[in-house]
Parts: sequence; structure tokens; C-alpha cells
Amino acid sequence: MGNIRNVAACLCFLSALLVGVKSSCYSAFDCFDRDTNTTYESGDSWQTGNCFHCSCWSHKVHVKTCFEQEETEQVPYQFPNVRKSSDDAVYAHLEVYEPLAPKEVIVSEEEAEVLECPPILEDVFDREDVVDLRLPNLRQVNYVMEFKGMGCCALYGYPVNVHPKCQSIWKKEECRYDVVDRETQERCSYSFGMIGK
Repeated sequence: MGNIRNVAACLCFLSALLVGVKSSCYSAFDCFDRDTNTTYESGDSWQTGNCFHCSCWSHKVHVKTCFEQEETEQVPYQFPNVRKSSDDAVYAHLEVYEPLAPKEVIVSEEEAEVLECPPILEDVFDREDVVDLRLPNLRQVNYVMEFKGMGCCALYGYPVNVHPKCQSIWKKEECRYDVVDRETQERCSYSFGMIGK
């Protein structure tokens, strides 16, 4: 019980501390710019009207891997006569058939919940000829869910510890703050700090 109270006290302290901190970066679970009503794709980057640089990214979560039979003509495979040849002949014959390259399929969250791998052993054997084994053309299919998100960071810093005789002026066209003397409007001659960016 004491540990829970300590954790709660720490969280309250951190919450109070973060209230006074201006965040120069933020993230969202979409790639939608609400200022311009524009949806961006993974890999895109852009600058917002309020001087933030944003990048869109995607993250894939593996759902299931299936082996699926391609809708192509099956390749007949003649078993070599092992009584007249070595086992190496069997392996050499098998190496003729290269596996199909895997493919990736993006599914929605609803599709992922009901996704099942199809059967792959139907119609594999030719019942009329027991010597021929008709191998299915199998392909590895990786089913994934894709989630997009974006991260945005300010292109400018915030002036801090500005001398009372100076003031900070926001220059939106240039995406920066100028710290100037209140009377002369020249660059502030006193030291100050910048946070962010």
C-alpha cells in the first residue's frame, strides 16, 4: 500500500512539473494535417503553418503467416528409382523446384480477427497415377496490419531568462523568435537562453 502511495505522489509531482514546460515536439496516430486537411503517406515530410516540421511513418505488426497454393499449373514430379540410384539423386531432383518468393498482404484489424490459413493439401495427389506426385506451387504469405503515425517538432526555440529590458518577438514568416531591446528594437545585449528545436 505504501508503494502505491509513493508512485501516486511521484506522478502528481511530475504532472505539476510538466505543466510549465512548453513541448517542442508532439506525435499523433495518423498522418493528417488538420490545418490543410491533407493526409500524408509513410515517408512524407512537410512543414505546417505553425512552423512545425512533420514526418509520416508506418509500423507493421505481424498477424499470421500462411502457405497458400498459387493458381498456376502444378508441376509433376517423377520420383527417381531409388533402387538404382543413390539418395543424392533424390535431393538433386528436388532442388530443381525453386520456392516462390514470399509476399506481404496488409489486412485491417477486423480482417485480422477472423483470418484463417486456407488448406493446402487438396488435390495434391493424382489418384490415377500413383507414380506422379503433383506438388502444389506454394507461396509464403505474411499477413500484417499497418499503422501510420507522425512526429512533429518545432523549427524554432523558445527564449528563456530574457532580461526585463528586452522582449521576444515572434517572426512567423521566418519561424523564429527575435529577442530585442524594448526601447531601441536592436538585438538584446543581455544574455538569454533558448529551449526547444
